[in-house]
Amino acid sequence: MDTKIKGLSRAILILSAIFLAANIFLPIWKIQLWAPQYPEGLALLIYANKLAGDVDIINGLNHYIGMQTLHAENFIEFSILRYILSFFCPFILVTALDWA
Repeated sequence: MDTKIKGLSRAILILSAIFLAANIFLPIWKIQLWAPQYPEGLALLIYANKLAGDVDIINGLNHYIGMQTLHAENFIEFSILRYILSFFCPFILVTALDWA
């Protein structure tokens, strides 16, 4: 019985490894907010290790409505997620290319 990974499955695994590696550097999530006071909108970009975008303005609004402000230090995910993503990329490639 041949258990080698072939064709489309191999391509999907390789693409998965590439996209997983890209998530270390590109935003994983984007939150876009619009209000009459901010006609251009506010954006919160969430990366594997930081928050970016209009974080200060959003934190000001959070304070105004009684929510806790957003800081990367408050989320353990930001300190470990890039390492987890980096850990799994080689395993996906090894599986796709049958190097094991």
